[in-house]
Amino acid sequence: MFLLLSCWILAGIMAVDPARTYYQATNSSLCLHVTKPPPYMRSTWMFGSYVIVSDLIFNPQYQEKVDYHHGNKTLCIKNLTKADTGTYAIKIQDMTFKETEENYRVNVQDAVPRPVIAMSVLRSNMSAQFCNFTVNCSVWGRWLWSMCDKGGCHPSQKLFSEVNITVSMSNRAVVCSGNNHVSTNHVSENMATMCFRKDDTEKREAILTNALLIISGACACFIVLVFIVSYIVKKLCSKFKLNQLEEQPQHEPRTSTSSSTPSDAAYENIDDINPIQDSRSRTSQKVDTVYCFSMQPINVPASHGGDDDKGTNVKSTGGATAPQCVGMEEKQPPVQICTVYSELQKPRNLKPQH
Repeated sequence: MFLLLSCWILAGIMAVDPARTYYQATNSSLCLHVTKPPPYMRSTWMFGSYVIVSDLIFNPQYQEKVDYHHGNKTLCIKNLTKADTGTYAIKIQDMTFKETEENYRVNVQDAVPRPVIAMSVLRSNMSAQFCNFTVNCSVWGRWLWSMCDKGGCHPSQKLFSEVNITVSMSNRAVVCSGNNHVSTNHVSENMATMCFRKDDTEKREAILTNALLIISGACACFIVLVFIVSYIVKKLCSKFKLNQLEEQPQHEPRTSTSSSTPSDAAYENIDDINPIQDSRSRTSQKVDTVYCFSMQPINVPASHGGDDDKGTNVKSTGGATAPQCVGMEEKQPPVQICTVYSELQKPRNLKPQH
């Protein structure tokens, strides 16, 4: 009997209200208001088993984290993080020494990111406007897999502790959405574009055809470039050879001056401009000396036919002298006689002929 009476007395002295639940986004702020009207004798705010503020005495750990209004006992929590999730409580003692406790459940959640949607066509018929496909909607690593057609998607919803994922159809578009108590986000894709587009085989063929065209064009350009470069190099080589020939010294023939007498011999040395002949030629010819002299025609009597001819005497290259003319009975117009001396050489690279 005494135990029951004690429990009734304690329940009357200290009343506990049911907890109020709050959902807040990360980095936001939340103010907790006391429902019991004043006047208050004493008050204490607590987070779990830790005292935040008692009357005007602050816990140094929460000095910068909260704002406290002593008049109405309101507590404002700033810059909420996941660590601030939990139960906050205030114990109030009124003027009649009655103590009341109010509890507040605070849940801090992140904003939902943009979902990721993946779709795959199972069967489709463009003429009948029929399409059967699968949808995979994912948020924070949680996913919902659904089978869809033009009538809708099944299953269409899946609940998780931190997010709710939904797949639905709206205006012939597939909508993948994720939401929690603080935010909602979604993404959509047109069903017609996804169902009746070209299949992967046609795409690969188109890509391969374009690649072949590009490679063919590149090869043709390369061939043309090689031809142009070869032509330019050939022209430059021809011009270089022509300049070398023009820079070679010119060989002038050495010619003797005419002597005072018509019988003196005139000569000249002729150098071969290009002594190197074609490898196919059998011999190489070089002109050494040309002797020319003028003489009068000789009338020799018949009775002297047995004597040696004394008309001309020509010596070798070392010392040429003018021939002696005798027995002239009358003058005739002078005649010029030239003798050419040359050496014949056999090419070194000439192969023996069989």
